[in-house]
Amino acid sequence: EMLQQSKVLELIRKKLIKKALEMVSAFMAKSETEYIKFWKEFGKAIKYGVSEDESNVKRLAKLMRFRSSHSNLSDASDYTSFEQYIKRMKPEQEHIYFHGGENIEQVRDSPFLEKLSSKGYEVLYLVDPNDEPVLQRIGEFDGVKFMAASKENFKLSKEDEKSEKERIREANKAFRPLKEFIKKNMNDRVSIVKLSTRLTKSACVLSTAQYGFTAHQELAMRAQAFSNPEEFDYMMPKRKIMEINPFHSLMVKALDMLSAGSSDEEVLMLLNSVYDTALVNSGYFVYDAKPFADRMYKWIARYADVDLESQVTLDDIEERKSRMAENERGDEVEDS
Repeated sequence: EMLQQSKVLELIRKKLIKKALEMVSAFMAKSETEYIKFWKEFGKAIKYGVSEDESNVKRLAKLMRFRSSHSNLSDASDYTSFEQYIKRMKPEQEHIYFHGGENIEQVRDSPFLEKLSSKGYEVLYLVDPNDEPVLQRIGEFDGVKFMAASKENFKLSKEDEKSEKERIREANKAFRPLKEFIKKNMNDRVSIVKLSTRLTKSACVLSTAQYGFTAHQELAMRAQAFSNPEEFDYMMPKRKIMEINPFHSLMVKALDMLSAGSSDEEVLMLLNSVYDTALVNSGYFVYDAKPFADRMYKWIARYADVDLESQVTLDDIEERKSRMAENERGDEVEDS
């Protein structure tokens, strides 16, 4: 314990860390291709350093590499640095965008990236559970702040954000009754409902509060050996921010049903199914598996034109068995 408090040892520690970082930086500058091999092996240690060594966060940030929407995913060595990202940023872009998920494909295809992709913004793909906390720890790089694509405070550049808000201004008036209906009837699942500026193809997405856990972080927290389930409700609230796409046919249908006087049960059947799909598509844990499954079976039953309440008897099975036997005999006669 006395040695741990030694000023001499602390000085030696700082000198060794400084020298190690200089060596790694020199190696990185010499060959990016070779450095990527190094990153794949020891990148986790560098990320750990960001969490543990506040004095060297800026130096460590320069050593970090990630896949991104700009990467050629078929090239295993195509990574990007924060510095390279900033050089490619769009005019007036104010943030470094990132999104986390279980794998590259899940992140790439996430509904949270629809508007970013269509507008040509680059997004960092984070697939390590430690990536998001590390970027939150760093905060910014060369004065450019990081922004999660799935958080409530998400925004595009000022010009693009203004354009999107103008686009949905009139839609907000039309969709006010539907938003009020959702607030009243889905209060146990929805904390806030609003029209989304981040969607192009999906009907709905569930975003996270600015200082809350993203879906990827929630799954990582649940998987920890010493996590406390009693704290989940506080740290990972069940009620989500529901962002709906006013230019999607399903949301327009829900609005039409409400205007036409359809029963609350019918409108909720559609809205809850949209919510369920968005829950899975947004990467969240499905809290209520039984109601989720019941709704799915109802939609399947409608498509298959069957009554879920009807009881199938042994006589029904025998009837189909006899029918199949007759069909088989008929086939044998035709073959002869």
